[in-house]
Amino acid sequence: MLTRTPTRDLPAVAVYARSPAVRAGLRDLLEHAGFEVTGQSGPGLALPGAEVVVVDVPAGAEADTDGIVAAAEAEGAAVVLLADHVPPRALVPGTPARGWLRREASDAELAAAVLAVGAGLAVVDPHLEARAAPEDDRIALTDREREVLSLVAVGMTNRAIALQLGISEHTAKFHVGAVLSKLGAQSRAEAVSVAVRLGLLSL
Repeated sequence: MLTRTPTRDLPAVAVYARSPAVRAGLRDLLEHAGFEVTGQSGPGLALPGAEVVVVDVPAGAEADTDGIVAAAEAEGAAVVLLADHVPPRALVPGTPARGWLRREASDAELAAAVLAVGAGLAVVDPHLEARAAPEDDRIALTDREREVLSLVAVGMTNRAIALQLGISEHTAKFHVGAVLSKLGAQSRAEAVSVAVRLGLLSL
């Protein structure tokens, strides 16, 4: 991969992550996209000054990163958060314009989000936005889909689900796809994680 020379048309970026490996990976990604990375930070380390701060938010670390986000915004920096979900309150009008991306966002998605928030725009990954919507508007699983979800949660394949429910494998595959779509998930594991977080499953 060729590295683009940083240009002042692009905002200067800092990186915050708990994991040193994640910090290094994000810095490399951003530098290859042509951004000037002013530094990287983690717990106990000073946050470098920048126009945009990219913050990695692994599940369970939301409270740990709230202070970092507040500090960055207090210094006038825009923030892009890489997270597994976006709190509904973050989408309320009047809240700071931030970028919210899935932690598995592509290089191009991250670069576009950094550019957008650096220009004062809000960016929300559609999958995260779907999870943040009011539950009545977001989740409407049928009884059959709930059955399928419970079987997905215990690791059953489409064929096993079909045998368990007395339906065709094609129908089982259709129901699994519908469940993933309604939960805004890209994989079975992610669907289970989202369902547990929303109280649709108890493991």
